[in-house]
Amino acid sequence: MRSPALVGIMAEPGIGIGLKGSIRRLNARLEGFRIASKVNFVLSIGHLGHDWYRLAGYPSCKLFPYGYFVEGASVVPTKTRGKVRRLIFIGQLVRRKGVDLLLEALSGLRDLDFELVIVGDGVSRGHYENLSTKLGLSRAVKFIGSAPNREALQTLAEMDVLVLPSRWDGWGAVVNEALMRGVRVVCSSKCGAADLIRSPSHGAVFQSGSILALRTVLRRIMADEPRPDLAREALSSWARCLEGEYAARYLLDVVDSVRRQQPGPTPPWMAPWPAA
Repeated sequence: MRSPALVGIMAEPGIGIGLKGSIRRLNARLEGFRIASKVNFVLSIGHLGHDWYRLAGYPSCKLFPYGYFVEGASVVPTKTRGKVRRLIFIGQLVRRKGVDLLLEALSGLRDLDFELVIVGDGVSRGHYENLSTKLGLSRAVKFIGSAPNREALQTLAEMDVLVLPSRWDGWGAVVNEALMRGVRVVCSSKCGAADLIRSPSHGAVFQSGSILALRTVLRRIMADEPRPDLAREALSSWARCLEGEYAARYLLDVVDSVRRQQPGPTPPWMAPWPAA
């Protein structure tokens, strides 16, 4: 920081839940008081990151939206789906990921035809399997455990909707993976990757922690007519803006705008839909 070089930070927000969250916010404010004036820019991960670092004392002019980025999808299926809506969750089976909220929400939608595939493992798996049985969902919900990345992504590509019901997620790169494969996403407002849900064609965002809000969104999406192949292809085409090439170009534009003391660029994933 004592050199003439630009100094930038790329960071997620802290987890601001409970007493530990209050302590983290206090520590962030103390750190911001110490270094915010010496930092030239912050690549804040998602809207949660922007809010976190703004409250920590970094001026808005130094905050630039950023995210996580993955390789592009090599194959996008074009086979039209049937009437049964296929949902998928991919991630750790821990409380923070909110699978219990998803199961509770689906228990009120048994009048609809759906299947839920849960990919992943964790300390809460047994609890979620028992909860699924208790809620009368055992026929509609399939736990397949951990899977190799390629296998998990192929399964994702065959689905209608990815659901990420996290109580808190700094980003959630599986949202990128789904959009790149033309799969709509339902995610909570406490996922940084909610920034990518730019239109109903992308999916929907619900209030984190609300079973009723999640159930309402899922009912609306599952009541839709099966999406035509062209709609999946259009979403996959737009999601190219999430590839590393676009993110790197945006990063260079951020650095250039900071050097020139000019307004920052618009991230390609936040441009008006359709953008790419």
